Amino acid sequence: KSQESRDKLTYTGAVCLSELILAHQNFNYRERVLELLISLMGWCKDEKVKQIVCDTISKLYKQDKSGDISLEIVKQTVKLMKSSGYQSEIISTFLDLNLSDVAMKEEKKLSAQEMRDKRQRLSRREKKREKEMRKLENQLLETDAVENEKKRIDYQTQILDQIFVIYFRILKFN
Repeated sequence: KSQESRDKLTYTGAVCLSELILAHQNFNYRERVLELLISLMGWCKDEKVKQIVCDTISKLYKQDKSGDISLEIVKQTVKLMKSSGYQSEIISTFLDLNLSDVAMKEEKKLSAQEMRDKRQRLSRREKKREKEMRKLENQLLETDAVENEKKRIDYQTQILDQIFVIYFRILKFN
């Protein structure tokens, strides 16, 4: 009876941790929650718990735009592989990784007629000030976009490195 109650408690814990990490991905103990979820794959025998963890990881991969959560999950997966061996369930979640997708926000663009009407209503000084502000805003947006793109590419590179470590480990032991 105690094993049955432990299994129920494990299942309940996995569900709670999964819902927590999906609802609040920037939770300050995110790394620890991910570590607990992924470690369940190594020692838990219950297939329902393993399926919950895999579904959660797949959803996190799909929702991750920057790559930081995906990198943490992949690193934890490498640790799991080193300690407990090959886990086919968690390897299959790699199919949901976003390694080449970039979702850029589309800004609202004013029509040409609206721009002309707006420009005609402004004084010379206001037009000059607006032009300078637009130029500064464009530079700021370009700088921010370049930095975010560099981070994303860096995360993706690290993720691919970790995935190669896992695959070579699998090939080595099989």
